[in-house]
Formats: sequence, structure tokens, C-alpha cells
Amino acid sequence: GPVHAHVEDATHADSEEARRRLAVVQEHGQLCELRPGQTLFLPAMWSHAVVSRMTSAHDSNASSGEGQLMLNAAVNLWYFHPESKSFHMAAQSAGAWPHAHHCLGEAMQQLGRLEEAKAAYVSALTSNALGERWAHFYETKHNLGRVLIGLGDLRAAEQQFVDARTAVPTHVDAHASLGLLMRKYTPPRLAESAH
Repeated sequence: GPVHAHVEDATHADSEEARRRLAVVQEHGQLCELRPGQTLFLPAMWSHAVVSRMTSAHDSNASSGEGQLMLNAAVNLWYFHPESKSFHMAAQSAGAWPHAHHCLGEAMQQLGRLEEAKAAYVSALTSNALGERWAHFYETKHNLGRVLIGLGDLRAAEQQFVDARTAVPTHVDAHASLGLLMRKYTPPRLAESAH
């Protein structure tokens, strides 16, 4: 059957990049139907969707004469081997798709490869055409701030936390990270006035 594609963020749907991605999915996308007990492995950052369907009365899985809703459970587990290049290759092939670079940044940050994490987060932010409207803008800014602390660039880290706090004023993490940064690296009176 036909492949139905959608864009992760509807506000991005009319961009040239979104149209290009949709065309690729419609041309090269594949459908896969899994039966109970089967598992599907997807390489790093492959776009995918899971859909439950109604069984028909003629389906061998239907226990009565009426259609039934088939339920599924999706468990996303990222396995990242430190020597693997799969995340790097996926981010490189994703071009201007910021989420792929964000995911690479997270993987590198978790491995303690902070320079690579910084580069990936910066790439995510510079390839993001939506600015603060991008669903992962806040998280990327916050994560980049944490990486910059690890690299010793405290002024740049502070700016990332301020940007994250400005984007989502009610989110606690940016406030907490900014407060901890100021408490740890500034005189006590200045840190208290920053809260």
C-alpha cells in the first residue's frame, strides 16, 4: 500500500526541507506489518511510525465476527556503541534536520565526548529554521549549556541557560541550571540576586 508521511512539527510542514523529506519518504518509504511476538530493528535515527489497525471479521486474528482494535506496544531503545559511526552517519545524511543533530549531541554527551556534543548541538541550533518554535529548542539550548560547563566555557553556558529560560520561562531546569552555575562560579551575593 501507499506510504503516508507526516512532518514531526506541523509548523515546519510548508518549508522546502519538509517537502524534500516528504518526497523522499513517499518515494523510498516501506511498510511493514508485524504479527504478535515479532520485533522490528531500525538503524539509528530512522524515521518511523507505528499504527494500530482494526481487524476485519475475516482476519485470522479476530476471535468474533466483528472487527477488533489491534493494540501494540512500542519500546524505543537506543543502543549506541562508542565505536559506532551510525549516529554520525545518520546526522550527516539528515542534512538540515535539526532533531538528528540534537540526538547525536545527546549520544556524545552521554559518552562524555563533549566537543562532539557541542558541535552537534550547535549544528542542531543553526540548522533549525523554526527558532524557539522548534519542539526541541529549549532542550537543545539547555543541553548545550551543560556541555559548555563541562568544557569550562561558563559565560557561553550562562547564555545558553538564559536563552532556554527565555524560550520557556516556566521550565524549571533552565532556572535551576542557571542558579547552580551562578552559585558555584560567582560570589554568593551576586548568585542570590540572580534568582
